[in-house]
Amino acid sequence: MNPFCQHDLAEEQASNVIAAATAAGAQKTVRVSAIKADPNGPTNNTRAHGRTEAEIAQSGLRHVFLRPNLFMQNMFMAADQIRQQGRFSFATGNGKMGMIDTSDIAACAVVCALSDQWDGQTLELTGSEVISYFDAAGILSTLLGDPVSYAPILPADMYATIEGAGWGQWMAELARDYGQAYASGWGTFTTSNVQKITGKAPRSFQEFASEVFLPALRSHF
Repeated sequence: MNPFCQHDLAEEQASNVIAAATAAGAQKTVRVSAIKADPNGPTNNTRAHGRTEAEIAQSGLRHVFLRPNLFMQNMFMAADQIRQQGRFSFATGNGKMGMIDTSDIAACAVVCALSDQWDGQTLELTGSEVISYFDAAGILSTLLGDPVSYAPILPADMYATIEGAGWGQWMAELARDYGQAYASGWGTFTTSNVQKITGKAPRSFQEFASEVFLPALRSHF
């Protein structure tokens, strides 16, 4: 069974973890949630994370909610297309996003777990800049020395691609709805929270591309 098809169980699994944690006498949780988590948000994932945040808040556990913007590591979904065609596609249109490296998210989670300074807070996490995938393609082109282009596709086409790849309806809906949201400017913001929590500036997309993505891409040429 494809693991992507099981994300629709995430909310139920989170409830089970919360119940188990409180039964075991746990005192605190640091939750890596989702950008702008809200029961009335634009995607199933946004709404599920919003409900889970509310459940944690009502559980009595001390908590910190970390809400990351779009992951830079999502570029790895396009790695094969870049290798083979020198181009890539997502459904975010011209939307600019405060992309964040997942290592910065992890660093924030460690600090919040080891300190009570951030208890009770909800913190949106972003990189230091808002960029579109057009911008990302330009950065990749410069670093590679070969042209890389971004060709946005319609959210409906992204749905068909994901479902056709066997990742399931839930994942297809997620990609479609996030594409629509990001294309509308939903993720066009940055915060200083990574710097505040860790004492270090978040990694830029250029640094991520140079230090993480392109070395992995080149290793498969």
